[in-house]
Amino acid sequence: MSFESIKEHYRLESYSHSGRTLWTHLNGVYDILCSWNVEDAVCVAGLFHSIYGTEIYQHQAAQLIDRQKLASLIGNRAERLSYLFSAIDRKSVWPNVIRNPSEYKVLDRFTKKIISISQQEMQDYFTIFLANLIEQRPHLQTAKNAYVSDMLMAHSLFHPLIWLQFLKAYALD
Repeated sequence: MSFESIKEHYRLESYSHSGRTLWTHLNGVYDILCSWNVEDAVCVAGLFHSIYGTEIYQHQAAQLIDRQKLASLIGNRAERLSYLFSAIDRKSVWPNVIRNPSEYKVLDRFTKKIISISQQEMQDYFTIFLANLIEQRPHLQTAKNAYVSDMLMAHSLFHPLIWLQFLKAYALD
């Protein structure tokens, strides 16, 4: 099944997101990630990063019972990263960032349980998070003030070139 087929199956063009369709937003995040030359699985996860909804964007195009099916279509790693982007309670991330452990403990907002994620998964989460933020910036001006301080706290997790892309997008001095 192609990405276009997945788009049709989950009706991703029928939902609104930041004044456009969800599919337009998801493609924008995917394009940003591809331009950063991150791994394919991270790019694909960006294409489906909010398919299960997020704390802020609560529409679930795919149900959690669809996880195995989606994994078979986009790959296990891409699906896991998509799930983590949707599932992680963002407030549970910051204590981990300060400690910078080799394994992170975060709250899964769906199961209400603490889950472990690897350092690589946390780095990938933040990479997708930044691409998501940058993609929405022209459409949601309030996003700049809402997230910049959080992103500054977490900057040490990012590949330096990705961090520079974030700074350029936000024109920070």
